[in-house]
Amino acid sequence: MREVKKGLCNELYKIWANEETDGDPDEYNILQNGDKDDKILGRINFQAGPIQVAGVNGIQVEDLLKICIDRLEIFQSGLYPCRYNKYAIEACKAALDNLDERTKDRLLRGVEGRKNE
Repeated sequence: MREVKKGLCNELYKIWANEETDGDPDEYNILQNGDKDDKILGRINFQAGPIQVAGVNGIQVEDLLKICIDRLEIFQSGLYPCRYNKYAIEACKAALDNLDERTKDRLLRGVEGRKNE
């Protein structure tokens, strides 16, 4: 497992990427006090392998972005509106748009689900 070090929240909990299979982490664990054996606050399982080959076995990055957008929009329309939420929503939506464009391009070229094309 590899620790993911990003942002200011790492002092409250730690995120570990499980790279035991092929170096491409499909599972991320968020742990309460940071130790690998500590209480798991959350687990994210991403799709491992192309859906056409492996079937659906996890979420896509796009799904996680949609969840983040939803949560930030709730904050923005509720008790926690601020410019930072607004900018974060815009950035997440831009990321989602770019990933959707990538998928459209790959579908048009007939290479969706294949590596490095």
